[in-house]
Amino acid sequence: MKFSYNWLQEFFQKKLPVPKKLAELLTMHSFEVESVKEVRSARGGSDFQLDIAILSNRMPDASSHLGVAREIAALLKSEIRNPCLAGRQAKSETISKSKIKNLKDSLKIEIENAELCPRYTALVIKGIKVGPSPKWLKEKLEVCGLNSINNVVDAGNYVMLEMGQPLHVFDFDKLGGKIIVRPAKKGEKIITLDNKKYELDSEILVISDSEKPVALAGIKGGKGPEVDSRTKNIALEAANFNFSSIRKTSKKLELKTDASLRFSAGLDPNLTEKAIGRLAQVIQDLAGGKIEGVIDAYPKKVVPAKIKLDFEKVRGLLGVDISDKEIKEILKRLELKEVAPPQGGATSKKNGFFEIPTIRRDLQIEEDLIEEVGRIYGYENIKAKHPLGELILPEENELLNFREKIRTYFAANGFSEVYNYSLSDQSELGFLPAGFQNVLLELKNPPKPESRFLRPSLLPRLFANASFNLRNFKNTRLPTRQVQIFEIGNVFHSFDRQEEKLAFVIAGDSADRAFLEIKGLASAFFESLGLTDFWLDTVPFENPPAGGPPAGGRSEVAMLKKIFHPFRAAEIKIGDKTLGVLGEVSSEITNPSAGGGIKTALVAAELDFKNLFDLSKQEREFKSISRYPAVIRDIAVLVPSEVRISQVLDLMEAAGGDFLEDVDLFDVYEGREIPEGKKNLAFRLVFQSYEKTLTDKEVKGFMEKIIREIEKNSEWEIRK
Repeated sequence: MKFSYNWLQEFFQKKLPVPKKLAELLTMHSFEVESVKEVRSARGGSDFQLDIAILSNRMPDASSHLGVAREIAALLKSEIRNPCLAGRQAKSETISKSKIKNLKDSLKIEIENAELCPRYTALVIKGIKVGPSPKWLKEKLEVCGLNSINNVVDAGNYVMLEMGQPLHVFDFDKLGGKIIVRPAKKGEKIITLDNKKYELDSEILVISDSEKPVALAGIKGGKGPEVDSRTKNIALEAANFNFSSIRKTSKKLELKTDASLRFSAGLDPNLTEKAIGRLAQVIQDLAGGKIEGVIDAYPKKVVPAKIKLDFEKVRGLLGVDISDKEIKEILKRLELKEVAPPQGGATSKKNGFFEIPTIRRDLQIEEDLIEEVGRIYGYENIKAKHPLGELILPEENELLNFREKIRTYFAANGFSEVYNYSLSDQSELGFLPAGFQNVLLELKNPPKPESRFLRPSLLPRLFANASFNLRNFKNTRLPTRQVQIFEIGNVFHSFDRQEEKLAFVIAGDSADRAFLEIKGLASAFFESLGLTDFWLDTVPFENPPAGGPPAGGRSEVAMLKKIFHPFRAAEIKIGDKTLGVLGEVSSEITNPSAGGGIKTALVAAELDFKNLFDLSKQEREFKSISRYPAVIRDIAVLVPSEVRISQVLDLMEAAGGDFLEDVDLFDVYEGREIPEGKKNLAFRLVFQSYEKTLTDKEVKGFMEKIIREIEKNSEWEIRK
């Protein structure tokens, strides 16, 4: 935000520090001054422009020359005088309503929603003469980055820069005697002062006459009632609008102005009366005219708050021996008056109550006052001390460490980590099955229309990443044949659920090789986490509900599996927990001739990060290792599709006897060469004794017993 050094000087009788020193003072104690630049106008004037970064919490009180002057006065222990107008001392800027007639007969104000417009003050001046602005006014506006329009419009900008309250001037004769502050109606349009046309909706607050919008509230005026060379009578507007409403409208219309910047931070409703009085004075001085009357709609007045301050706490938190008197003096310089405690409040010499001006919306609690004392006192004046106290090691963050462990593992295996935005482009959503479209979480105010959804899966953006990088590699002489990437991040669904996922993708020319690699990588990955009892379930999924996947569970994975090849994908399971899905990506996505757009072979996996983390933390029992060799046998069983794998496992473990050390399922298959309604289950059986070496004859007997038990079920069959 740009400020004029000469203008700031007008608030003080004594000479201010030179611009560079003043910038250093403000940067150290108040606001960062980003640059100081000498400005020479075409009219021969010379000034310095200070570009000051006013943070949003200080915008209500410091987005003006008066606000910055208050800070300078507190730092220099100086008094502020009323601002000057063309070299003359200003009159009081407050309008006395008792001496000016009310405009209720000639101008009516109607506020439909006081939450959106807490205050609206209007003042009418008749008999003005519009013309060019004087040299001094043009130069001040120029230093602050504004162009001169005419003396009336320039006066409004001048007072905004001086006091921080945006103002607007209407041609009174074009208003029709009525001002309505209301939400726009869907389909209404407005042409603003810069001749741009905007289509409005019910979320946009407007100022209208009895028929149509005449201004975008808090942002920009409309073309209809603008002040021009023929204007004789004017209506001045000083209003206060809901900061959230103005911010949303400004973003929606992609229209930022000096007014919207200030209103978006939340201004003080009590500022409107002073600002409109000051504007009336400036206009009368520049354009003549007589004040006809004023009207002020202010249904719910904002009053100053009181905050209790413990002086000992100030010394304790700042670590300085500062007296009560000095604390009070600093706060007084910041216009924070010490007052009597509120009714029922206790009095004590150890603390005081201070009234907070309504313009200082950033001061809410006791610690805010302590911070004010600290920055004016000067943090550079606080002597450095060695910390005292017991140094305690921070608690281990297991989840953070687990993420780093996974990152390290994938990096060691040749993968690159990517960080994608949480917003999904419309083009990427085409990779998702139809059911996912019903659970997308849509933003009310997206940064751009095509990115209005939060991602429901990590995979679509990873597919695009992999394809993009592979194309770039092919355009170089690098020997890279495939791209390996992974991501850890959150996904979102419309049923108020946010989950962390781990996804990894291999892209290359050969889907067969990549599929074997990702399957082997997944196996080694789970074993590195101590999760050796995982298995891949290739049984076809039930059809998920048309409305999309419910919160969690197998149906969500089933929906995601529709991305993959029907016979080269599987659920990854540990016990009864489903961790995710792994497989070769469907040709509908990778084959351009089939309508896809990736143009490369892809294999991928997406896992539930929380389930993975929880399982990795499970306690494991230590079991001694037998000194005698194990004997391994494989067996394949053909069973009806509806048979649970646990049924077969339980039967084998019961029939295998004491020497059956382990039974692992390593394959589930349905498809070609398998009768319809059947599935093939392949198990690996490990026999071992802790007392002797088992003979082939003994193991053969164990296997025959297991086979006999299986064949007792007429629908089960041993495959040979």
